[in-house]
Amino acid sequence: MITSEKVSHMTTKGNKAAGQAIGVAGQAPAHDDPVTEFLGRSNDRETRKKLINFVTVAVIAAIYIRVSTDQQEEDGTSLETQLQLCLEYCREHGYQVDANHIYREVYTGAEYRGRPELTRMREAARNHEFSVVVIYAFDRLSRKQVHQAVIIDDLDQHGVKVECVTEAFDDSPIGTFMRNAHAFAAELEREKIRERSERGKRERVSQGRLLGIGAPAYGYRWNKDRSAYLVNEEEARIVRRIFSEVAGGSTIRGVLAGLQRGSILTRSGRERWSMSTLGGILSNHAYIGEAKAYKTHRVAKPGHKHANVHIPEEEWVCLPEGVIPPIIDTETFETVQKVLQVNKQVAARNNPNPEDTLLRSGYVMCGYCGSNMYVRRNLAQNAIDYYCPRGVPGFGACTSVSIRTYLLDEAVWQRVISILEGLSENLGWVNEKIDELKRKNPEEIELPPV
Repeated sequence: MITSEKVSHMTTKGNKAAGQAIGVAGQAPAHDDPVTEFLGRSNDRETRKKLINFVTVAVIAAIYIRVSTDQQEEDGTSLETQLQLCLEYCREHGYQVDANHIYREVYTGAEYRGRPELTRMREAARNHEFSVVVIYAFDRLSRKQVHQAVIIDDLDQHGVKVECVTEAFDDSPIGTFMRNAHAFAAELEREKIRERSERGKRERVSQGRLLGIGAPAYGYRWNKDRSAYLVNEEEARIVRRIFSEVAGGSTIRGVLAGLQRGSILTRSGRERWSMSTLGGILSNHAYIGEAKAYKTHRVAKPGHKHANVHIPEEEWVCLPEGVIPPIIDTETFETVQKVLQVNKQVAARNNPNPEDTLLRSGYVMCGYCGSNMYVRRNLAQNAIDYYCPRGVPGFGACTSVSIRTYLLDEAVWQRVISILEGLSENLGWVNEKIDELKRKNPEEIELPPV
């Protein structure tokens, strides 16, 4: 009986074994392998020919290649170089490679669970779609020793070997030890590179220069050495328009609709602007010339390449004046921040019980200083107040007036009822106002107070 295990065994030794079997006519040489023994005993020439072709079929292989960053892929031919060498290796060993089994990855080597191509390759291995994975170097699987061992063991459990173009380690205990030692050295080198990179960034910031990483904020462009921003006048005009309209009372959605109607494209060339993009622009202190570094840092996150975590403001590094030229004046910027604060307060996600605070949407103003009053919940007293924040340290001087929400809500609601009852006697005026609103775009105007 010919088993799949024997076929796999005969794949690399099939020609030699078959030759030995055929070389002695009429006699079966003493072999422990049942396939070779059967070939020697068979008198059927066609059967022997078919069986020889069957056991000498080429090994099906997969190729996995990886670089850590998009820049590596764009700046050189790292992926293509790896692929070329792996294909040459497969040709030399008589391996067959299907295009569907070439896995290209642009992902950090520090993680392995979130890599889509590696995951796809391991799924194919579990389905026995190939018996060998060819890689350029073992650190292409992972730079971490433990991760590398997990991947190799998982493939081995499904009968898939890992073969490397540049590093030859057998499956013996010594070979396994050497591979692990090599993985440890790669992991150590990665930590050294990270430490040197971080030290270089700190030195750059200490000299009053921006880190020069990524694209500049909308409205700016990099200078020659990417140490400071220069104003991009074409984009800066759009930034000024956005701030001016919001400060003037337009809603953010209204501003967004206006940009799209004016066929103003985003930096990436898209016709549609998003709320998050406008929100990021409106809250960015760079537009008033504030240059700060180390506001976030990157951390590994399962299932993702990385995540940006905010650093406390007191740990930010302030850069010299002029590193980022201002586009917006401070007064306009602060006006917009107040609008954003009100928007945040009235957002439905921040009001799980909206019926408790009828006037939560910035309709209540302090009679002493004119500031918008906020909602404050006192769990100990089971009470909800409208209060003026300017009586709180850091918000300015006021008497910090407050009032229970149910008292003010009830008074306002009774006033609304009396107004509506009065309007019922003058339906002609009401219909005129309704028609007027229908003729206008509600995204472009703010509804007048009752």
